[in-house]
Amino acid sequence: MAARQRRPAASGQDTYVPESDVRGTAWARERVKRRERRLAEHAAFMAQRREQADEVRAEVRLAPVPGQLIRQIAERAGLTPGQVLEQLAERVAVSDDGTVSVAPFAPAPYGGQPQ
Repeated sequence: MAARQRRPAASGQDTYVPESDVRGTAWARERVKRRERRLAEHAAFMAQRREQADEVRAEVRLAPVPGQLIRQIAERAGLTPGQVLEQLAERVAVSDDGTVSVAPFAPAPYGGQPQ
């Protein structure tokens, strides 16, 4: 155990001198580092949650004919059906009267140019 230097207090009692406590100050430094790391992890987690709040995740069950059409389009474009639906959703336009439409487009892998 590390020897601790003590200074006599005005009352005659010894006082604790942190500078001479090697083990205790090392523990305190580690505790501060762990706390800072946890705070950074929490901040990153909260930022990720804010980003995810803007996302919409959905499981879509399509009738056989539209489902097969989406699968064919995806296969032709080298995409997954989910990626085709994502690109379709990105292009949706809603008019003032609530009419939903999508302009014609050719699904393409991200980074590639639409055909």
